[in-house]
Amino acid sequence: MLYGTTASGGTAGHGVVFSVTPGGSENVVYSFKGSSDGANPTGGLINIGGVLYGTTKDGGAPSGGCPGGCGTVFSVTTAGVETVLYSFTGVHDGAYPQSSLLKVGEKLVGTTQWGGDITCNKHQEFEGCGTVFSVTLTGTEKISYSFKGGSDGAYPFAGVISVGGVLYGTTGSGGAHNLGTVFSLTR
Repeated sequence: MLYGTTASGGTAGHGVVFSVTPGGSENVVYSFKGSSDGANPTGGLINIGGVLYGTTKDGGAPSGGCPGGCGTVFSVTTAGVETVLYSFTGVHDGAYPQSSLLKVGEKLVGTTQWGGDITCNKHQEFEGCGTVFSVTLTGTEKISYSFKGGSDGAYPFAGVISVGGVLYGTTGSGGAHNLGTVFSLTR
């Protein structure tokens, strides 16, 4: 069985987790409601012990910075039982995760496009230039790094990979020509 996400569609139009057989039979595993359960998953899924984990770009618990929610890290069983592990607040912990997750030890690691260091991008609608974060399987979130913009990079969209215990990823902006960076981050 193959599993994936769509950023829109489903019962409420806020995206789905789906399964498809190698022969092409598709089934909706979970349809996001667009509220506290999350909305608009854009990253891929990872399978840990038969449970799927991913992120939603929007939805989750409403916060001051994001009245409709700043995104979530979620789990969903193949039987369709969804659980929000963490709801982003849009300030120091990040906002709008769009990346797939990577399992590193007993934690899930990903990136948020916004939030983090509030001195970066201070006069825009959303403060902060993005983060690298980790979340335990029980929902404890920690910021591993907050991007500062400029030569440091800003606005990571994709997830990270691990090579020899070092995390690598990219940002969509910043760097010497403001066209993005490739970064490394020790654990």
